[in-house]
Amino acid sequence: MSHLSSSALKKWLYVLAIASLFTPLLFSPSLYFPFITLPHTFFRLIVNGMMILWLIFLFREKKSADFLRHPLVKAVFIFLAVCYLASFFGLNFSNSFFSSSERLEGLLCLTYFVLYFLILFSTFSKEELEKLIKIELFIALVHCLLALFLLYGPSVSGGLWKNGRLMGITGNPAYFAVYLLFNAFFALYFYFKKYFQNKKFFNFWLIVFVFLIGLIILNATRAVFVGLLGALLLMTFFLLLRKDKESQIFKKIALVLTITILTVFGLLFAFRHQPFIQERLFLQRLTTFNFQDPATASRLLSYRIGLKIFAQSPILGWGLDSYHYLYPKNFDPQMSKILPDFMFDRVHNKYLENLTDAGLLGLLAYFCIIYWIIKILRKKSQESFLLALPFWGLFTAYFIQLFFIFDFLESYLLLFLTLAFLAKWSEDDFLRKKERKLDNADEKNSVNSQKSLVNQKNYSSELLKIFIFIIALAFVLISSVRWLIGPLYQYYYVIDSRKQFVLKNDDLALKEIRKIFYYQTPYTEDVFIGLKKVSDDVKMKLSPETRAEFLTILAEKGEEIYHQKKYTYSFLTAYADILIDLSEINPSKKDLLKQILEELLTYEIPYSYSVAAKYYLVLERDLSKAKEMLEKSISLTDYLTENYYMLFLLENELGNIEQANYYLKKTIQANRLPTDKNLIFYSANLFVPDQDYQTIVKIYSRGIELYPEEAEFYVKLATAYGKLKNKEKAIYYANKAVEIMPSLKEEADKFLELIINERWDEIPD
Repeated sequence: MSHLSSSALKKWLYVLAIASLFTPLLFSPSLYFPFITLPHTFFRLIVNGMMILWLIFLFREKKSADFLRHPLVKAVFIFLAVCYLASFFGLNFSNSFFSSSERLEGLLCLTYFVLYFLILFSTFSKEELEKLIKIELFIALVHCLLALFLLYGPSVSGGLWKNGRLMGITGNPAYFAVYLLFNAFFALYFYFKKYFQNKKFFNFWLIVFVFLIGLIILNATRAVFVGLLGALLLMTFFLLLRKDKESQIFKKIALVLTITILTVFGLLFAFRHQPFIQERLFLQRLTTFNFQDPATASRLLSYRIGLKIFAQSPILGWGLDSYHYLYPKNFDPQMSKILPDFMFDRVHNKYLENLTDAGLLGLLAYFCIIYWIIKILRKKSQESFLLALPFWGLFTAYFIQLFFIFDFLESYLLLFLTLAFLAKWSEDDFLRKKERKLDNADEKNSVNSQKSLVNQKNYSSELLKIFIFIIALAFVLISSVRWLIGPLYQYYYVIDSRKQFVLKNDDLALKEIRKIFYYQTPYTEDVFIGLKKVSDDVKMKLSPETRAEFLTILAEKGEEIYHQKKYTYSFLTAYADILIDLSEINPSKKDLLKQILEELLTYEIPYSYSVAAKYYLVLERDLSKAKEMLEKSISLTDYLTENYYMLFLLENELGNIEQANYYLKKTIQANRLPTDKNLIFYSANLFVPDQDYQTIVKIYSRGIELYPEEAEFYVKLATAYGKLKNKEKAIYYANKAVEIMPSLKEEADKFLELIINERWDEIPD
């Protein structure tokens, strides 16, 4: 790096800053948690590179550390320090630092974003940061067009992209809504800036602002929409107080717009039960605000649990990311009656999250950041009200929506970019005066005194620089290899091992699973849970020898994690389930399994009773105890289809065939399809008397997915499609059956004659 000039270093820093803005567009289906892993990993690798270049740039330019004296910088550092303190004295520092694979937040995430903020603020001018925000806006527009294409594009297949709501590449509509929110107000800022230049009311940025607001409404994330309404009301109120000439036209527009929007949504809410609204998902969501709504009711329960957790450690909290440890211990059984996915790992309220994570001190430190944001905006409003107004709106909307959600990469990225811009915009207000005072104080010092200290200062200064650089380089190397690249390999092998099992490459899959645990990373527990899901998906495809080896590897690693005594409830249920499966083959771990079950049953959570029921049903053959556990689980929730499947097995064992069939049908109707070959035939036949051929199609389609060489499945699927009068698919699957088993040709020809002539009633069941 020594040959790079300061201007070249700065240019490369700017290029990396631009690269960071593309991270929300990263996505890889080949990685565990595909929407989280790649964006976070690349962002952190980018910041690692920025940090090294930044230090070289600072040392070469001999820049002072005066930028650290900015009040907003101090507030951010105080918040970070309190989070470290709370986590150090909290429940599990390692978990607080690294977070989980599903979130990749924690102290490490926060530290990277604070570094990002510091680099942007200390390196670039206001104009350069402004240009960076403008680049972000153009990237966001590309993201928006991609989001619209993924949702509405005719060439895009269904699945996660076709869920009825805009979410772009974020994987979550709420994440995309906050991303849109920031960019909308960025566009409004540039609109006012352009307006000041030419005094023309209409310009490009107004179109961008309206477009992004429209997408926020279409996205229908209620938290963001409420925040947007709050921002609109505050901005209108501020405009109404203004008497200067430049604000008059916007005062009238804001007033008319506010009244119009409130009237429109008032009418929509009044007629919310009409078909016009009910048939449009975004209107349905935006007009549904009641405490009985599952999303609302579950959040209110989560808040209650969060307050309970906070009350147990009110001063410093439990450390970052501790909620998913403490939630099971404070579980409210009502939660499992409301939502299918009733295990929360976040409070879904940023302020309560701060209280549970870092206590009252953490919330106070967070409010300190808000205080300095408000102070900066008040100062800037005196200088140029209209340029400050979009940021008033942005932070109002952002801090309102945080009552219902938490932060994530997209929000952190744009928040700290905005904070860097605000800090630079207000730099003259907070630093220049202090610099002048320091300069005057320096002049009073004697020249001789300065000369006597110069060598000592230079010597100590150079040593300090070397020390800082070595520490930074060590951090970059350790974090890049152990915390970023290593986990990336693990996440890849979790997904690829499943793929290799499906392709019958069992030896390669097992080799990859061993590699996963070879990498010593902080996320071993998470990939263990991921491999448990792989085991559930592929176990019917594996030979007994391969399955035994797979389970043995998992059991050994699970025992290692278990004895560390810092595991989550999710790990405990996954590990117990693995030991049950392994004990069918090798009962040596049965005593350990009993110990784990005792611990699980201290939690009043449906999963605990389901795992216990499986233990009594499969290993102990104690049918009465298994039924007791299942009834407890079902009394807490109707959402665990595994319970109904076990009741089918239990009633079948007892000889209650009619009752067993009832539970099997209930299992399938809940979309838990059978995986055993014989059970696929058996369960499909249960739906023939009801002529429920749609369900039969689902069952046999699953069978073909698992057993693609089973010709009889194609025959049955062709018949079902024939009963549904779907000529094209009936012919296709009949021909596929003959392709796999040519001896079926005569029978297939008779069937095809019925289909071609549309003699539907003659098709046999």
